[in-house]
Amino acid sequence: MAIPQRTRRPFSCFIVAALLLPLAECLVPPVIIVGKVIIDEYGDPAKNEAPALSIGGGGPQAAFGASAALAVRDCFDVGGTRKVEFESLDSLLPPCMPVVFVGSVGLDWTDEDTESLHSLIGPALDTSPVLVQSKEHITPRIRLWHESQNIQWYAVNDSFGPSGADGLWRNRPSASDLLAVLNERDDISACLHMIVEAGEGAAGGAMDSEPLRDPQLLERTSFVGVEPIAFINEEEDKVSVADAASCVRLIESLPRLDVLCPDNDLDSSLQEFGHDRGAFHIVARNGPKGSILYESKKDNVKAEGKRVPAATLSTSDGQPVNPTGAGNAYSGALSALLGTGSDLIEAATIATGVGAAVCEHKNLPPWNWETLERIRDARDEVREMIKTNEAG
Repeated sequence: MAIPQRTRRPFSCFIVAALLLPLAECLVPPVIIVGKVIIDEYGDPAKNEAPALSIGGGGPQAAFGASAALAVRDCFDVGGTRKVEFESLDSLLPPCMPVVFVGSVGLDWTDEDTESLHSLIGPALDTSPVLVQSKEHITPRIRLWHESQNIQWYAVNDSFGPSGADGLWRNRPSASDLLAVLNERDDISACLHMIVEAGEGAAGGAMDSEPLRDPQLLERTSFVGVEPIAFINEEEDKVSVADAASCVRLIESLPRLDVLCPDNDLDSSLQEFGHDRGAFHIVARNGPKGSILYESKKDNVKAEGKRVPAATLSTSDGQPVNPTGAGNAYSGALSALLGTGSDLIEAATIATGVGAAVCEHKNLPPWNWETLERIRDARDEVREMIKTNEAG
C-alpha cells in the first residue's frame, strides 16, 4: 500500500478555544485519533521522591500507535524487508504517517506541556496535534506508580471533578471541532478512532462520545473504532454490572461502530451482561495474555474468539519497563489498520507488536527505524505463534 506523499511540516501544536479551530494551513490526514490528555506524575508517593512528569491520558499513546502501525505495514514488504524506496533512509527518521491527534486541554496547559507532547509524538505525525483548550477547566493530573505488574494511581486535587475532567470532557472535542479539521481537506473520508468514558457516572457525563452520533460527522467518516473505558470495582474485583450496562447503552446508541476494543476486564463483564456481540468486530485486550478477536457476523450470531498471543518482550528480564499506555497504543493501531484496508489478523498482529514496543520503554518509543523494526519482529513472532497453535 503506497504511503501518501506529504510534506513534513515543522511541529507546532494548534491550541484553540473550544469550538474554534483556525487551521487554514493544516493538512488533514485520513486517520483521526480523539483521546484524553492527562498529565502523568510518575513516582511512588511512599518514597517521597519528586515525580517525573509526562503527557499521558491514552490519546497521545493511541496516536503514536496508529502511526507506528501504519509505518510498519507500509514501509516493509510481506517478507519484512524494508521497501526499496526506504532502503537509503538509515540516517533519517521514518516518514511521518497520515495521522492527526485531537484532544482537549485546560487553561493551565503550558508551552512546556506543548514541548513534552512534541517530543512524545511529534515526529510520528504528519500533522500537528489539534488541542481544544478550555478557558474554564484544568487539565487532569494523576499520580501513578507500579507495584509488581499492577498500576496504582490517584487523581491530583480536583482533576476529575467539575473544574477538571468532569467539565473538560463534556462534549469536547465536539463534532464541530472534528468537522473543522475535516473541512481543511476536500472530500475526505476519514477513519475515526475515539477513546470514550463508558462507565456509569464517568467524568464528563459520557458526553465525550457525542461526536459519534453527529450525522454530519458520520457522513465524512469511513470507519469508526472505539476504545471504551471502565475500571474494575475493587469490592467486586471486576467491572461492575452497572458499568457494563452503561457501556452497553453507549454501544447501542452509536449509529455506526466497526470495532470495539475494550480491555479484558470490561469485555468479560459485557459478556456476562449478555449484549449482542455480532454486529461489529470486538478485540479484547489482555496485556501479557494477548488478545481475543471476535469477528463481526452479519447474522449477529456470537462468534468464537480467535486468540492472538502477546509478543515476547525484549527487556533483559522479559518484563515491561512501563506498560502504561500500551493498550491505548494497541487500540489506536488496530483502528488505523482496519480503517485503511488491513484484515483483522494483520491489524491485531501489528497492534500486538506496537503494544510490546511501548511496554519496553519508560515513555513512548522513539520514532526511528529501530522501533519500527522491533514492531515488525514482534509481529512476525506473533504470526509464527498463531501458525504453530493452529497446526497443533
